[in-house]
Parts: sequence; structure tokens; C-alpha cells
Amino acid sequence: MSETPTTPMNVDWALDDLVEGLNALCAVAVSTDGMLIQRSRRISRDSADSLAARASSLASIARGISRQFGSGPMQQTIVEMKDAYLVITAAGSNACLAVLADVNADLGQVGYEMNRLVKRVGAHLGSQPRDTTAALNGGLEG
Repeated sequence: MSETPTTPMNVDWALDDLVEGLNALCAVAVSTDGMLIQRSRRISRDSADSLAARASSLASIARGISRQFGSGPMQQTIVEMKDAYLVITAAGSNACLAVLADVNADLGQVGYEMNRLVKRVGAHLGSQPRDTTAALNGGLEG
């Protein structure tokens, strides 16, 4: 079966490799509307769903600021916390990649490795925008 952006190829292995290589806490690929696409094995499904929604929201805020001030597309957003960093990078069509890294992580390396991963498998992380017309029509087409 060939993979399309609506049925993303399983790239959990790539997220696991990224997390292992960076000694990060976890990684998720998310759609721009907050849905989990893929996750590394170091994060539970429930936590990944929650992180996906939050990371998508932060990426959306960054894209909005970027548009408002004509700064070009959002490339990366970093949230610094006491014990960790959340790094969000654009990935594929309507998607982003989020990595939760230890506070001692080398942010340059984290960003570099995230961008390498996106170049390798970003096309498989993409997501089609959901059809809101069907939802508005009670699931009926037309």
C-alpha cells in the first residue's frame, strides 16, 4: 500500500532514533490542527495527545506573529522551562515536529537533528486539512 499525506507512513522509528540520539525526553509529530500524527515510544499515547494539542497551539501562535509582522514562515519555536526545553519545528504539509529535551541539551544540536529528520521523512509527516464541510452537514457530503 502506498502512503499518502492522509495516511502517514509509520516513522515512529525515526522519532525514537531522534530521541535516543539527543537523549531527549520524547518527540511527537503533530498536525497544525492539534492532532497527534506519530510519537516516540518514550511518551504514552495520552501524554502525546496532550503534547500534540499544546505544541500545535504554540506553533499556531508563532505562525500568527510571523504573518502579522511579515517575518516569513515559522521555522522553529523554543520554550525554555526550568528543567526542559520544548522545541517545535515545521515539518511536512500542515505538520510540525515537537521535541521535549532535557535542560542540559545542546539546543543547536537539537534543532539541527530535528531539521535533518524533517528533510528525511517530512513528506510522510504531513497531514491534509480536515474537511469541515462534512462536519457542518452532519457528516453528509454536498
